[in-house]
Amino acid sequence: MSEKQNASDTVTVLPPSPYGICFDLKTDRFQLEEATRSGSFDMKYRHYHSTYEIYYLLEGNRYHFIDRNIFFVQPGSLVFIAKNRIHKTSPAEQHFHRRFLIEIEETVMEQWFTEMAGGRLCSLFTDEMSIITLTATQQVFLNAKLDAIKQEAFQKREAFEEMIEYLLREILLFSFRIKSEGNAAHISAKNLIGSETEKIRTVNRVAGYLADHYQESSSLDELASRFFTNKFYLTRIFKQVTGFTIREYLHIQRVQKAQEFLRSSLLPITEIALMVGFENVSYFEKIFRRYCMQSPREYRVSQKAESH
Repeated sequence: MSEKQNASDTVTVLPPSPYGICFDLKTDRFQLEEATRSGSFDMKYRHYHSTYEIYYLLEGNRYHFIDRNIFFVQPGSLVFIAKNRIHKTSPAEQHFHRRFLIEIEETVMEQWFTEMAGGRLCSLFTDEMSIITLTATQQVFLNAKLDAIKQEAFQKREAFEEMIEYLLREILLFSFRIKSEGNAAHISAKNLIGSETEKIRTVNRVAGYLADHYQESSSLDELASRFFTNKFYLTRIFKQVTGFTIREYLHIQRVQKAQEFLRSSLLPITEIALMVGFENVSYFEKIFRRYCMQSPREYRVSQKAESH
């Protein structure tokens, strides 16, 4: 990598603001962003991606929905999200929150997996419980590293991008050591979702059912009846807790399954659409393009090109 800033790289360091983005750095290897939000904030459609993500909550409480499980995330929590995992956050006890987001490109992160911690660094992202809640002392250490990253981005001294990568690698090793030594504040699925309310249990069950039966065409009435609840209540709590509508979550499940078939088979696109639950191929292509930014045919061609 060049020691000078690439033309495609952008750095934004803004003065503290009550709401919005206060730090943003984009390169061709990673993206960093610190933001403060109030109210309902929704990133449209981009609910899974090929980058590896580290989400650090600084203030406020959030529900974090990953694949089919909901976690109650509190300040000082680090959430590690592997590539292509469905995820989204939504307000919990309060709408205000401040977080630091790290996204690392797939090729970079997978290179680091082989170079660091004897090949075991990937366990941060692949273990079922990919959440670490830091102690107060650990938070002080991590906050200092993030401040150093922001300072490097602001000053733009010689080799500042390489220095930021060094700090990111240090954060990953710091997190891996905490997790492997069991030195994080005790966490479990139960306390991560607060008091394990009936609302959370219902949404967890519904999300699991939809993930397992993505190809079926159950009406909202049938779904509500299966889980002994009112359809209006079900749609409200599912959106509130996961950040997705039921239809949106089902579409994402189907698109991900379609991607698997497009990568691994030569089946016609019309047949794949039917296999994943779409009765109309035109509608399938519309939804696929919404989440993948390309048609099923374009996706298949691009995946074959990458594999050669």
